[in-house]
Amino acid sequence: MPHGFWSWALLIFVLGLFAVIFLGTIVSNIRIIKDRQSTRLQRREAKKDIWKSLAGFAFAWATVFFLRGVLWFSQHSREVLESFIARLTSREWFVSALIVGAMGFVAYRIREIDKYRYGFIEIMFGMGGGMITTANLRSDNFYAALATYIGCVYVVVRGCDNVAVGYPKELEKRQERKQRDLIDSFYH
Repeated sequence: MPHGFWSWALLIFVLGLFAVIFLGTIVSNIRIIKDRQSTRLQRREAKKDIWKSLAGFAFAWATVFFLRGVLWFSQHSREVLESFIARLTSREWFVSALIVGAMGFVAYRIREIDKYRYGFIEIMFGMGGGMITTANLRSDNFYAALATYIGCVYVVVRGCDNVAVGYPKELEKRQERKQRDLIDSFYH
C-alpha cells in the first residue's frame, strides 16, 4: 500500500481514539451537569472537565497534523532543505530578520506600556491573519496555511491573556482619572 495511505490511516485512528476518550468524558460530565442532585461545585467542575476535554481533543488534532507534517517532511525533506538553503544564501532574509526584530521590539515596548489595548490589537491581528490565510488558501500551500492558522490562534490567545492581565490596571487608571477629575472640579 502507498505511504500516504498509512499516514491517513494513522490520522484517522488517532483522531478516532481521542474522540472516543474525550467524548466519553464529555458525556459523563454532561450527565453530572443535568443531574439535579449534583452540587453547584460538582457542576462547575464538570464544566471545567468538558472544556479540558475539548482542549485535549484540539491538542490531539494538532498533534496528528504535526505527525502528518513530519511524515510529509520525511518524504520531501531534500526539496525543502534545498529551497531553504537557496533562500538562506540570499540577502532578503537578513533584511527581513532585522525588520521583524525591530518591529518585535517596538511591539514589546508598547505591550509593556499598555497591555490592555495591546491585547485587543493582538486579537485583531490574529483574526486578520486568519482571514488573510483563508483568502490565500490553495491546495499547494495547505501545510503553510495550517502553520499560519496555528500561529494566528496563538496570537489571539496571547491577546486574550494580555487583555485579562491589563484589565485590572486599566480599571485603576480609570478610577485615578475620575478621582483627579473630581478633585479638579472642586478647585475650578
